[in-house]
Amino acid sequence: MSRDAKAGVAEDLLTRAVAALPAGRYLLAVSGGRDSMVLLEAFARVRGDAAAVATFDHGTGPPAQRAATFVADEARRRGLQTVSARRTSGGASTEQGWRAARWHFLRGAARDLAAVVVTAHTRDDQLETVVMRALRDTQRTGARGLAAMYAPSPIARPLLDVSRAEVRAWGEAHDVPFLEDPTNASREHLRNRIRHDLLPLLERSHPGFGASMLGLSRRAARWRADLTGVVDELCVRVASAVVVPADVLAPISPAGLAIVWPEIAARAGVMLDRRGTERLVAFTTQGKPGSGVPLSGGAGVRRTGSTFVVVKAAGAGEALYSISMSAVSQADGAVSQAADPRLLGRTVRRIAYDAATIKRRVRELGAEITAAYPDGDLLVLGLLKGSFVFLADLVREIGRPLCVDFLVASSYGDATASSGVVRLVYDPETVLEGRHILLVEDIVDSGRTLRKLMQLLEARHPRSLEVCALLHKHVATGLEGRARFIGFDAPNEFLVGYGLDHAENFRHLPYVASLQ
Repeated sequence: MSRDAKAGVAEDLLTRAVAALPAGRYLLAVSGGRDSMVLLEAFARVRGDAAAVATFDHGTGPPAQRAATFVADEARRRGLQTVSARRTSGGASTEQGWRAARWHFLRGAARDLAAVVVTAHTRDDQLETVVMRALRDTQRTGARGLAAMYAPSPIARPLLDVSRAEVRAWGEAHDVPFLEDPTNASREHLRNRIRHDLLPLLERSHPGFGASMLGLSRRAARWRADLTGVVDELCVRVASAVVVPADVLAPISPAGLAIVWPEIAARAGVMLDRRGTERLVAFTTQGKPGSGVPLSGGAGVRRTGSTFVVVKAAGAGEALYSISMSAVSQADGAVSQAADPRLLGRTVRRIAYDAATIKRRVRELGAEITAAYPDGDLLVLGLLKGSFVFLADLVREIGRPLCVDFLVASSYGDATASSGVVRLVYDPETVLEGRHILLVEDIVDSGRTLRKLMQLLEARHPRSLEVCALLHKHVATGLEGRARFIGFDAPNEFLVGYGLDHAENFRHLPYVASLQ
């Protein structure tokens, strides 16, 4: 085929690929190299919905600085604004470190502009990525790695079915200026060794190798899409937690679990490494209700009576707060007024559950409750006053429609042990018959109040009646099986904070403490 003919094919193929993107707002990731400059030129010619051009200086020296300036000038010449950033001295000076910094910038810029990132990755980039992933771990590169950029993604890659040669032909036909990145020729980088040495050798020794690998990659992407559909049916997502019924995972083989678990964890924003996957495969068959397994980055999976709950790590603010609350504990194990002025001069033995721990467990409970009520009318009844803080946080973690009402009872007065006298102060006027009722308690202690309330509520013929308690001391009799959802198995101590009081004090503490 003549050069003009090749240019004509490239013109048609590339132009159609760029024009095929749906209308929207796009942030063009442009490095100054040939491929990304062709993307910029094609967008300027074919479309009018580029929100901006994004360029990133990796901080590797004068060539990187020149490229950033060049891109800004070329974008301005085409009437487009530029957003740019430069990598600081922090972080690893590796391919992975540069990539992480670049994508952190791109995602932040896209979020600020309410735009979709567009890259100039070509068919050749896809092939190199697949081969590189296979070389790095020949035994464990599964469908996720083989699919690479063919997998569904929020990133737009219109040139992924266009070859690098076709991009070059289009650029030459339109005199698109570009800068050659000197690092592209360096054999120090694995991708360059694959591009310049390994792939040409494999193609010569096994003609059609590249096409076969891309075909395998497409099959892997389709397989991943099928897996995604299956996992979507298995999981219930609630806020940042994901819930999976235990009986669904029970019949799956260890090899199957090693495939399914990474996809499940990804729903909660948790990326599993090999060790994390192996731990979860073992935990699926060996984990006991109430136990958990930690994962990298502070994430974890908790086993309940009927589900597995995947929870992403708490944010930095939560972690800092957890540390600051732990710092309240003094050497003798007590907490004094000097450490926390909200204690009114009283001394507590210890912080039983800090704020971050409570928040994580409430998130998990919300996910468990959501999974337990797939249909029907749900009424959440809070037992005042102690449950008000817990209930307010809990209902915001339940990912389904619900109504809220309250009961008011009294049993403690000024004592630090339950008096045994239950007095109902407020009885809900809401119709209970035929509805799922979830009674929310702060703590199950003697069980006297709870037994009275359960009798009252069962007489109104609800569709179901369950109890969710933040704390359970497991000292009550006659309540077997009544508390389906339990936050923590509590010590047999007098606890205050997070809604629990002594003589109406301490409800506002963000943690639960043991009162002396």
